[in-house]
Amino acid sequence: MRIMDPYRVLILLAIVYIMIAVMINPYDYNIFKNWVQVYREAGLSSIYAAWPSYGDEYRIVYPPLSPVVFISSYKAAVYLSSLAGYGGKVHIAVERIVVKFPIIAALIIHAVLLMRVYRDYRYPLALLAGPPVILVVAAYDFEPIMMLLAFSAILMHSRGRHFSSGVLLGLSTLFKPVTAVLLPYITVTAYKDRGAGAAIRFIMSYTLVIAIICAPFIYHSGLDSLLNSVALYHASRHVQGPTPLLLAVDAVTPRLASMLPLVVVLAATLVVYRLLKPASLEGHLAAASIMMIVVLLSGKVVNPVYMYWVYALAAPVMVSRGYFAKFFIVSGLALLAVGLWYSLPLTVSAVLDKPYYDEETGKFMDPEEVDRIINDTFIAVDISDSTLTMSPGVRDLVVGVAEHNVHMRYFLITLYTAAIIIMLGLIARAWSDDDTL
Repeated sequence: MRIMDPYRVLILLAIVYIMIAVMINPYDYNIFKNWVQVYREAGLSSIYAAWPSYGDEYRIVYPPLSPVVFISSYKAAVYLSSLAGYGGKVHIAVERIVVKFPIIAALIIHAVLLMRVYRDYRYPLALLAGPPVILVVAAYDFEPIMMLLAFSAILMHSRGRHFSSGVLLGLSTLFKPVTAVLLPYITVTAYKDRGAGAAIRFIMSYTLVIAIICAPFIYHSGLDSLLNSVALYHASRHVQGPTPLLLAVDAVTPRLASMLPLVVVLAATLVVYRLLKPASLEGHLAAASIMMIVVLLSGKVVNPVYMYWVYALAAPVMVSRGYFAKFFIVSGLALLAVGLWYSLPLTVSAVLDKPYYDEETGKFMDPEEVDRIINDTFIAVDISDSTLTMSPGVRDLVVGVAEHNVHMRYFLITLYTAAIIIMLGLIARAWSDDDTL
């Protein structure tokens, strides 16, 4: 980043983003599109009560702002793609680009905000070039909006604007509940730095914004439907991804296992407060990054897009302390481990024409459905007719992967865990260099 012309880096990144703009993760995207049908037939505020009657493929397990953003952007995408006057793959490409506009806009705003805060091009470029960031834009999820709001909440907290911080963190939580783990940390440090009034303003504004936005959904769907969809659904999910913990515990006590991340995060909050005592923006970002790393290490579900949580918060700290190159490489390795965990079984299914076990649903998926998922991801690819996947060399390689599946899984768990721990060490070391202690 230091030796390259920033404008050349920006041009290169623009080319990459143009290439990935038409890609999608069809598994999640098809579920998101099903939200639109539930909305049209039941109404927006009744979606949480209505979706269970449609089936698991219509599940709405995110807080209200995620379906609101997707339904709005998808309706606009369908309308604008129809105006393009083309059918087939062009129509699909336009639709995907328009759907992704909110997350790309959030990413651009995040980059601009970093530039305004630090007055250094390295910070926005570090964000835009991040492997987890590029992955989320390619796959499509709500992380860019959620983490822009979380970063802004921490920025306001560092400047003593705790009411605004609470509003921003509340909005972030209404996209995905994971950022609620930052609530105890910001509350404790607000009290320590500015007194009880600051902590009360933060909690009050956080609670108020969540209550106002959730009120119509609670009224029409019921509080039980909302909680069952957003909270309890995730508590009962199957173990997924190269998670280092809970593989054995989940089989015995799944409810206890699902609560472990919360307990660990709360304990980590006290440790961070006692040992780190951050006084600068970078210190707060480092502490928040550690909270997110604890979630990644203790959670029973690991998804490639989750890497965005840590990267978006820790990247500015890494740049400011001179550890960004190491952090970039390690975050890429962690993302590679998670990506291979999911992509290798899909590849085995597609090449060897065998069923694929879906960890999310606990069911097997037909090879034909796997082919559709892979084809839909890239639009222009037809996996069934690919000479590469049908070549003897590739088939022999895939057979070898399938035969050593158990060893491969242990290797990926080890790689993921080691990479996350190294990231944790880099963040702690970067913070220890903070001269505000």
